[in-house]
Amino acid sequence: MKMDKATLTSLQMGEDRDMRDLILREIRGLAARNSSQPPGKQAFTRATGITEGKWSGVFWARWSDALAEAGFAPNTLQGRSDSMDILLKVAGFCL
Repeated sequence: MKMDKATLTSLQMGEDRDMRDLILREIRGLAARNSSQPPGKQAFTRATGITEGKWSGVFWARWSDALAEAGFAPNTLQGRSDSMDILLKVAGFCL
């Protein structure tokens, strides 16, 4: 049976909604197993097999947007380490 365009669009929207809900559930589940720390993009992909292409530009522009919708603050980048601290630690291992 051939479906009209409106029916196909409706089915696609339902599938999109299901994928969006699945991604949000997976983010929450992974965070629950990681001391409430949400996963980064790469950790999420490794754990779920859901690639960035499935969500980026489809549901969210950035991973931080997905994390926010899942109820988490976005992950923050680590700042630059102090060079002297690193050198002192390396020297400590050498002694």
